[in-house]
Amino acid sequence: MLERLGEAEQAAQLIPDRWRRLAEGEASATEVAALKAEAGEDKQAALMWERFRPLEAADDQQIANAMLAHQRSSRRATPRWIGAGVAAAAAAAAFAWSGSPNEPLLPGYALQASTPDIGYRGQATTAVTVPQHHPQSALSLVLRPATPVADSISVQTFALVQDRVLPLKANWEISAAGAARLDVQVEELLPKLRGPLTLVAVIRAATSPAVAPEVLQRAHQDDRPPSGTQWVRYAMHVVTN
Repeated sequence: MLERLGEAEQAAQLIPDRWRRLAEGEASATEVAALKAEAGEDKQAALMWERFRPLEAADDQQIANAMLAHQRSSRRATPRWIGAGVAAAAAAAAFAWSGSPNEPLLPGYALQASTPDIGYRGQATTAVTVPQHHPQSALSLVLRPATPVADSISVQTFALVQDRVLPLKANWEISAAGAARLDVQVEELLPKLRGPLTLVAVIRAATSPAVAPEVLQRAHQDDRPPSGTQWVRYAMHVVTN
């Protein structure tokens, strides 16, 4: 484990200073503007921007809403690493690790989802809301590791619908540093699924075996990601046409 942790720290040191300053909130307004412009012209820079750019207030609120919605239906809350900086790489990797010493070390992941096209669904008497999405709307999901990942990763996608676990087909774009992005139409990702559900993205080493639906179901009941993996969950509501 210590060897893997050392590799993660070395990978973090390879991040260019300008991106490191952005991740740690030390970049000036001029630097931020320059990096954003670079991201608009270069694919790799765009991935770096999605991974390291500061979350806006709307992003924070959306993540908080999704977490609160999940906590209401869970037996207990699960800690999240949201927007952890490069300076916290070693601590994030150590505390997020949940596998055995022989399994690849993966840091915690944070999820950023595109703004719902309809709004939020919830009771008027509570602040807990679930984002609503139309079947024909576009959905973008970005997975950001708390620290760069040394090994190649794979992402599996599932839908939790009541007591069912449904594997989904999703074409994630994965960067060399372990970030992942999915751009898809809601109906394409969730064909014929309507109503409340939870999207689950399971991140594992590319060399590790795939996670079976029944394994994920037990993990969800225990409120703990499958051994050797990390996950993010996104509670949402697909409206009826």
